[in-house]
Amino acid sequence: MLSEAAIDALTIAYGETISLFPDAFGERGNHPRTIRALVKKGMLEPEDEDDFECEYFITKKGREALGLTGSAMTKPKRLKTAVRRAIVHWIGDTGLLAENIYPPSQLSAAVWVNDEQQADYTDALMLVDVHGAELGQVDDFVVGAIERMVRELGFAVDVETSRLFIEFWPGEGD
Repeated sequence: MLSEAAIDALTIAYGETISLFPDAFGERGNHPRTIRALVKKGMLEPEDEDDFECEYFITKKGREALGLTGSAMTKPKRLKTAVRRAIVHWIGDTGLLAENIYPPSQLSAAVWVNDEQQADYTDALMLVDVHGAELGQVDDFVVGAIERMVRELGFAVDVETSRLFIEFWPGEGD
């Protein structure tokens, strides 16, 4: 069983190519013991084995530990299915997710608050209402993991977040 810190480190390594700095108190850092343990277990691989402060990449074993195998990674036909699968995998579902994923046909072109335009979603592919689905606060590294998973499921998207939404925009293919 992996600790929460180990799962976070693997999620960061899955979602982004970043350095997992050995800083126990940093915003994005992971404790050196966590990184060493994951390397020893074969779940992370360092870019440079002689330098601890380098980039680390998730291995096949690390992906398996995060549940990124089998049916979870089977390519769906629709973007909405890929979005739902990724969000359920990384965040969970309170039972309200399905009714709070909005495809382009259900999006208004803009969100208005107090007669002022707050955001233009004309080109958005999909929006997930974070509050309506009761997903709570979504960390940036989890958004990176959601983006990578949706891309690996076959949809070129860029994912962003705001206070209200997880936003899926057209992205460039890999």
